[in-house]
Amino acid sequence: MRLFIIVAILGLLAGAFILPFASEQAARIAMKPNHRDAEWAPGLVYMASRVNMRLWRYECAADLLQEGLSHWPQAWWQAKGTYFLALSHECSGRHNEAQQWYTAFMTRYPDHQWSRMAQKRASNIDVNN
Repeated sequence: MRLFIIVAILGLLAGAFILPFASEQAARIAMKPNHRDAEWAPGLVYMASRVNMRLWRYECAADLLQEGLSHWPQAWWQAKGTYFLALSHECSGRHNEAQQWYTAFMTRYPDHQWSRMAQKRASNIDVNN
């Protein structure tokens, strides 16, 4: 029983270590020209960026989101992706970029449920920097 628990814990740790890198590589493959038209590609890039955000890899998430937003301007996650791109820049300390993306989010999606939150975060960046 102890051995099973140890193996399970080691497996979880290995998975947590490998997951962000594997998701980033999968997203990079999805953004290659021969896969861009695949139905699964935009969603995979979005999910990979969110995985990386949840594991505090904000710079990687921002890079994936920015590339994904440029490759698929009509993706279903366009609004959320823009907000999360701003948030990733903010969390990684790139405040100028965060400010620009929060402004872009509020301009493009003024009626979105996160617009007030984006406005508040943008004003906090102004105050704190």
